[in-house]
Amino acid sequence: SEQVEKYLCGEMVRLIQEGRDVVMDFSFWNRQSRDTYRGLIQRHGAVSQLVYLKAGKDVLRRRLKKRNQTLHANSPFVITDKILDHHYKNFQEPVGEGELVLIQR
Repeated sequence: SEQVEKYLCGEMVRLIQEGRDVVMDFSFWNRQSRDTYRGLIQRHGAVSQLVYLKAGKDVLRRRLKKRNQTLHANSPFVITDKILDHHYKNFQEPVGEGELVLIQR
């Protein structure tokens, strides 16, 4: 995953330098990773916009139940309640980062 992220980051920079719009769809679960990307984007002369798809644990659990029914390349393993609890507990919610919050139901 580190190699893929490095490649995608390079592509992001290349597209920014071409004046193109770019959407990065990573979890960005912690403030440090969001700050790193925001700084990289700004250093290359672009403006970043953080879009936060805010979902409560019940919404996530319902979506994972459906996701876990079909395993394929984009969802190769089951996300258990234990895994969800771990990630939910460690997620650093964006606050005061200029985020656009879209409430998921």
